[in-house]
Amino acid sequence: MKNIANITLHVPGIVLFDPLTLQAFLQRVGYQGSDVFDLFIDDQAIGAQAIGEGVVFPIYQIPDDDYSVFLEQGALPPAGAQRHFTYQGAPLHMTSGVLVAADLGALMDWDAAFFCNYLENYPLRLKNNDYLEVAPGRYLVAISGYSALAAPLNPFGYGLRLEAVQQLPPALPDEDFDFSLERVMGNP
Repeated sequence: MKNIANITLHVPGIVLFDPLTLQAFLQRVGYQGSDVFDLFIDDQAIGAQAIGEGVVFPIYQIPDDDYSVFLEQGALPPAGAQRHFTYQGAPLHMTSGVLVAADLGALMDWDAAFFCNYLENYPLRLKNNDYLEVAPGRYLVAISGYSALAAPLNPFGYGLRLEAVQQLPPALPDEDFDFSLERVMGNP
């Protein structure tokens, strides 16, 4: 089971998504373009719907750098890792079993042919995306931010703890998510 994704951001921010779930959502809302990020920004109701239905989950405002995204159940942070925050209740809807972690460029230039056949195309990927194996289903995800992670993880990253649920809640958690590890990285 692949439980670590190592990525290099070329565009600030990480997005988590199951490619088949995302493509089905785009078809359902009638979107045929390639700038999905722009769709979600221009039509905030559709963006909120995508997040609320577990189609995509953005990890914003984080600078370009190398990060790891990992399943805490399978790749617990090594001794010495420092947890800086945990946010509960991020919705996730898995269809394919492939959870892609990518920089925001994946949504700015959506390539359905590439991502919907991700495992076959994996050898052709850029380093700004990778994947985790997550069984199909619906989940509430706790996302924790870490520093001082050791190999095979990048020094900074995000651990995911998944809780299977029958239905996603009708609303997102009320808290403001701040996923930045900038202060830890030495930036004010």
